[in-house]
Amino acid sequence: MKKHRENEMKTCVFLALLLFTSVSIILSWSTASTDQVPLRTYNKGNYLFGLASAEQQNITIYTDDMFLDNDDIIVIKDAQLDLNGSLLMTGNSTLILDNGILYPAFEKGEHSYILRDNARIIMQRGSKIGSGIFDFIIYDNALVNMSDSYLEKSITIDLPNATLHAVKSQIRSVWLYAPSRLQITNSTAEQLLCFGDARIVDSHIQSLVVAQNAYPIYVDLVNSTYDQLDTTNLGKGIVHIKWYLMVSVESQGTSLQGVNVQVYYAANDSLAAHQTTSSDGRVRFELPEWEITERGNTYLGSYTIKANKDETQTQESIILNSSKQITISMSINNSENPQAVLYTFLVIIGVLVLVFAILVIHFSKKQIKKKDLPHLKLHHIDEYLTTAWDST
Repeated sequence: MKKHRENEMKTCVFLALLLFTSVSIILSWSTASTDQVPLRTYNKGNYLFGLASAEQQNITIYTDDMFLDNDDIIVIKDAQLDLNGSLLMTGNSTLILDNGILYPAFEKGEHSYILRDNARIIMQRGSKIGSGIFDFIIYDNALVNMSDSYLEKSITIDLPNATLHAVKSQIRSVWLYAPSRLQITNSTAEQLLCFGDARIVDSHIQSLVVAQNAYPIYVDLVNSTYDQLDTTNLGKGIVHIKWYLMVSVESQGTSLQGVNVQVYYAANDSLAAHQTTSSDGRVRFELPEWEITERGNTYLGSYTIKANKDETQTQESIILNSSKQITISMSINNSENPQAVLYTFLVIIGVLVLVFAILVIHFSKKQIKKKDLPHLKLHHIDEYLTTAWDST
């Protein structure tokens, strides 16, 4: 019986050693393979291009067409992918460039980048899509969303509802077709050819062409500049050159809340816009200086500003040829100003507290003197009796 137990224990020890050795070999193989293939990991349709070791060069060469569909996701983070093939995205697929570079490693015209359905490309943290002579087109509801990135490759935004949205980015060239949309904020672009709606805010465009004969389109440039604007074939398009107007309303140095600020076109006294001031006494408008249509250029930059509160109205005039700020002073009774009432109330409370403190100190001193008086009298009597006794 004892010998049988010893055999069982030996068998268990042998199996444990065998299991330990197998696990060690598997781990060493996985480590070696990670060092040799740092380019891609795969998990349920998600691809991650990047480094397994910081000592290795962070460039991946992928020689094949890359297909993304359904809910596939590719992330290129802190890395560069040289794609020697086409990029074809459909469904809800997503390509994320996070400080990443997508570079077309092929001869001109051999391949293309195509986005359809709800596919999207997200670029952020200094990412870039490299340039080349090939088609880069987004269709349907596809989206390219850029933040602090560079789109070196020319892109076409095609039918019916594709969108390019860029913030703090650089763009080389965009072809935009209605009814797709383009929105650029705090960015720069070399060339924009707009056959669809575009909103350009706080940006600079070197060359802007607006043309459309089939659809009414609207292109707004808000606090933005351009080197060249071509509206030769504007057709049904409308271009607005707009600026910011910041209005501050105050009374005796105090910001006024709840003031109705109305802005009128000086040319015909028609209402252009209106808002109500917030707690800081301010409102901000986007107002056109020029409206450009196929009929010609219409100047709209002369405005009258009216501020109304209760029975008081004040107005000012302004010429808007750039973004400007204006302060309107109103003669408002402080009793009608909630902030003034609050300040007055606090001052009164402060004065009352100060008077009360002075009275408390005054009466406290009187009480101390009354308590000390009997003590002083007894002290003098004691000294008198002591002196008299010594004299006898």
